Amino acid sequence: DRTRNALAAGPNQSTGRTLLDAVLAGGAQSMTQPVGALKAGLRADIAVLDEEHPALIGRKGDAVLDSWIFSGGNLCVSDVFVAGRQVVQGGLHIDEDAIKKNFQAAVKRLSN
Repeated sequence: DRTRNALAAGPNQSTGRTLLDAVLAGGAQSMTQPVGALKAGLRADIAVLDEEHPALIGRKGDAVLDSWIFSGGNLCVSDVFVAGRQVVQGGLHIDEDAIKKNFQAAVKRLSN
């Protein structure tokens, strides 16, 4: 239809915000678990963005979401908490070394 930001909720709206809100609502609905908001009794999964990442510098509000989703990707994520437990710190999974060793061993087994 030759429009830009066709997925945004409306004119001058953030496409990233629209997509994130839809993903959060859909994920909560599909899991049938107590998730979907930051409040007591709900599971806390949190991604912390690195505001010093080049894709995010100078961005504010929903422009941060747009830059993260459409240009920055995983490299913008500094920390991740799953069910309140930190699993990524400083951009690295806390079990990074064990994961690498297991992956290398699997590749070696498959190569032989």
